[in-house]
Amino acid sequence: LRAHLSTLVRRLPELSRQKSQQGRAWVARRRQRARASWREAEERLRGVRERLRRYEVELTEWSDSLAPFGDTKLRLFLQRALYTGMQIALMGACFALGKDPTNSFAIFYAFLSLGLPVKAYYYFSSDQQYFLGDYCYWVNLLTAWTLAPLMVGGRVCAHSLAVCYVASNGPVAWATLAWQFELVPYHMDKITSMLVHVLPALVTQVARFRVPHVVDGASALSLLPSAAPAARGAAGRWLLLAPLAFYAAWQAFNFVLLQVVCYQHLRSNPHIETSYRTLARRASRGGGNALHRLVVGPPGRAHAHWWRVTAFGLLQLTFTVATGAIGVALWHSEAASTVFLGAVVVTAVYNASRYQFVTVPRRFRRSLHAIWEESAAATAAAATAVAASDEPAEGGGLGEGEDAPVAGSAET
Repeated sequence: LRAHLSTLVRRLPELSRQKSQQGRAWVARRRQRARASWREAEERLRGVRERLRRYEVELTEWSDSLAPFGDTKLRLFLQRALYTGMQIALMGACFALGKDPTNSFAIFYAFLSLGLPVKAYYYFSSDQQYFLGDYCYWVNLLTAWTLAPLMVGGRVCAHSLAVCYVASNGPVAWATLAWQFELVPYHMDKITSMLVHVLPALVTQVARFRVPHVVDGASALSLLPSAAPAARGAAGRWLLLAPLAFYAAWQAFNFVLLQVVCYQHLRSNPHIETSYRTLARRASRGGGNALHRLVVGPPGRAHAHWWRVTAFGLLQLTFTVATGAIGVALWHSEAASTVFLGAVVVTAVYNASRYQFVTVPRRFRRSLHAIWEESAAATAAAATAVAASDEPAEGGGLGEGEDAPVAGSAET
């Protein structure tokens, strides 16, 4: 017993040194693992911060849909001034129309001079510049060219007016219903899109029914049975064939522009919006409905791109012919034309109420929910890192039955 005790006393410093070295090695391993866990948590937090910054940018762009003026106080002032000007212009236009419907001509040309440049700027800044080649802008330009003599006291050609009337009161005005346009007075993009589609129909209706004394031969263009055969023949040419020829010219231009001249550019930039891509995206929300199958086409079909282009063209042609026939019917009745334009405006206002009370809160809740999920993930990552730094090493590290350094000691 004395021999064993003496041997233990002699080995006690050596055993103490071994235990101390094992403790320091355990602490070093735990520190290394804790640093790795914290680095991983910091990477996750950095990703969360980046996503939060992106959400902030998206919310900012969504909340102020007006033209950007820089991140200063001047930006807020200019936005408020632009909003005030838009509201005053809208109320003034309504007052002017109520006082005298012929004031619509001045409103139309003022919009073309001020609103279309803003619309073009918005399209180019949001990668939607190919929308400027759509049919509605062609109709606006043709209407402006047809009614230009009225601004200098001249007379309007009834044949050109008939083409503009059918195109604007047909496919262009009906597009507001098909695309569910929203008359949101504070939203620059939505209000300009609505005016682009409604103003041509309004000014052509006023020119057709309210100022017949400055339109040469408008009353002679009639498809009614009571009209003379010569009048019906002229009406058939200018109310039916001429609008279709104008549409065919635009369709050929649009095809050459998108499928020949800019085809490679659009293929290499899938984020750029076109009318077809917007329609295909909306059709895909139906989950394989008839419209989706027609526009997108069946999977695996050879030459699927040309199938989709052809289907889209045929769909546009069918819509144009059907709504153009309604425009021809409206040419013969002022009451029906007025009721139709009123229904278009009322529907746009109703869609705006859905945007205000459904779409806006849903977007805000979705953004807040995404921010909450990212914050919860960052908190969980940080908690995992803290827990990992306090766990005992796998495999023992100190040998079976050995204790880890006491929390709060110098080594820990």
